[in-house]
Amino acid sequence: MARNILSGTTIMAGRLFYAMNWYNVSPALLDISSTYHVPFALTGLILAAFLVGAGIFQVPAGIIASRIGSKNTSAIGLILMSLAVIGSALSPSFSIFVIMRFVTGIGAAFFFSSAIGVLSEIYYDSLPQMVGLYNGFFSIGAGVGIFASIPLIEYTGWQGSFLVSGIITLASALIFIAVVPGGQKSEQFNAGSIRTRILDRRIWYLSLGFAGFWALNFTLAEYFKTFAETYGFSGLVAGLMGSAIMFLGIVGGLLTAFFRKGRPIRTSVVLTMILSLSLLLLPIDSGYTLWTVVALNGVFAVVIFSLQYTAVIRLDSDRRYIPLNVGLMNSIQLGIGSLVPLVFAFLIPYGFSVSWLFLAIFSLATLPLVYMFRTKE
Repeated sequence: MARNILSGTTIMAGRLFYAMNWYNVSPALLDISSTYHVPFALTGLILAAFLVGAGIFQVPAGIIASRIGSKNTSAIGLILMSLAVIGSALSPSFSIFVIMRFVTGIGAAFFFSSAIGVLSEIYYDSLPQMVGLYNGFFSIGAGVGIFASIPLIEYTGWQGSFLVSGIITLASALIFIAVVPGGQKSEQFNAGSIRTRILDRRIWYLSLGFAGFWALNFTLAEYFKTFAETYGFSGLVAGLMGSAIMFLGIVGGLLTAFFRKGRPIRTSVVLTMILSLSLLLLPIDSGYTLWTVVALNGVFAVVIFSLQYTAVIRLDSDRRYIPLNVGLMNSIQLGIGSLVPLVFAFLIPYGFSVSWLFLAIFSLATLPLVYMFRTKE
């Protein structure tokens, strides 16, 4: 029991530092564009490069996990991610920096779904709660990445901030290797089993249906600080707002087990509609409306994602393929989501209101595909 608790804590810590390296770039976007003398609109490439790397390698990571085990694949991901973040800090040009963010995304792909596979091996009977907690720790890490980076950037520069993040993540990876037990491994490469899961229409419909909301959640957190500053909020307060979107996710993680009752997919659709429409409040020049959007998205986004992952996990009785199934879902959503920040950033010169409207419409437009999903809830 004590070993399970220690392993669970280590996995959650890895998830936290993993998320920190997703979002620590957000408060540094202006400084990065200034350092490399590129237009701010090109910062969308930074976000897209990470998402493309993470999206393309989700499925290969899942296949590798089915062969060498979820723990080993997760450890590779954390180590690769930490080294790429350190490399980002040392990048001599904008193009090299974008490449480093792409590699950081590859590391993220290897860790994410494989770590869920490790959780399923240790906590299968209480998996919905653990997945909710896992996503809650992602939110904490993302919040730390956004908010804690602000003073670090101020005193050490954005490069110093990235160095600190990379070193902490590397330490977390070494502890992960030492503490977390090894799991199931496959002695043979079963191409037929892998192909069956990759072509599972249920996973595709569910993934595509919520792809718009995935893009909304990622883009909102990345650009909220910059948006809030246009309304006159200080960098500190704007950063607090942006990080609160993520910090509040721990509340959603704790609420996941409650929302798992009844019809979780329908619940996710309703929550997605509410959160998408909440973006229409952002053009209203009021601190109250901004905090309302922050609170709603902060709490309920984690619930939506946790219910999705749990639904996909429950489709397969063979736990070796859980990383592949979850990785496929994430790959589809990341692939689509990687394009959205580019469009969002392109629309900013026409006003943030146009960008938020686009994001809300896109999130709602993909939802009907969810109803093609057929499984017992």
